[in-house]
Amino acid sequence: MLSDTVDQWIQDGFEKGMSQGMSQGMAIGERAIIERQLSKKFGRLTFEQKSKLNQLTSNQLLALSEKILFASTIEEVLGEMATA
Repeated sequence: MLSDTVDQWIQDGFEKGMSQGMSQGMAIGERAIIERQLSKKFGRLTFEQKSKLNQLTSNQLLALSEKILFASTIEEVLGEMATA
């Protein structure tokens, strides 16, 4: 009985840890792609620009990825990052 409960706790903890790890890994990958797209199109990013990217949510990064396609300058993309 107790053994089954402990096994379930371990399994739940494992699944939660895996889910969190996957989410964090995906966010790191999304940021890396956005940073690469920006630097390829507009040149090397500043420390401040990279710091702003690190603060964005996954949904904000997705919106930013679309802005990159149509922007003529990096300011057009990053100027609205706070409201992305």
